[in-house]
Amino acid sequence: GQTCISGACVAQLKDYAKVELVDIEKDASIMHTIELPDDVHASLMIHQKKLAKERSRVRNEQIGRNDQIEEDFVHPSILQLLMHSGNKSTQIAQMRNLCVFFIAMTSNGNAVNWLQEVQGVLDSRRCPILQIIDDDKGVHVIAALNLHESVPEAATVSLDICRDLVGKKVGCAIGLALGSTFCG
Repeated sequence: GQTCISGACVAQLKDYAKVELVDIEKDASIMHTIELPDDVHASLMIHQKKLAKERSRVRNEQIGRNDQIEEDFVHPSILQLLMHSGNKSTQIAQMRNLCVFFIAMTSNGNAVNWLQEVQGVLDSRRCPILQIIDDDKGVHVIAALNLHESVPEAATVSLDICRDLVGKKVGCAIGLALGSTFCG
């Protein structure tokens, strides 16, 4: 790949990088390749870790966090979310693994009967229907698991819902999107 770098970076990397001057007035160059000797690479990695630790310390001071208490009492996955997402600790309770279903009717039967079968499966897993669409592309249902209440193992429950819908043999095409989202 190529990276745009300033003249100051070019001066620092002159022995290690292949660069092409793009704009003399703006002092901008494109770096095509960089080959660092092992000792320079190792010192760069150490410097990068020190900078990351310092940034983390400053950020924690600004929001009043204590690393030692968190490491002792908070699950590592939650700590990772706090450290990398920029969320305040008060917002972490609203972060959920949201599972959104896109269910299309593929059968030629009665749409009302199909919807009742689909709703029965979704209701059995406490997965509310958010939208019912009946247009020129057919009948579709959009539902979301883990939106209004926190469901442990949401991904597993979502796959169970998909299996149940397929097992009913009512004619469904199912799309599923999973991801962490703020549900405050």
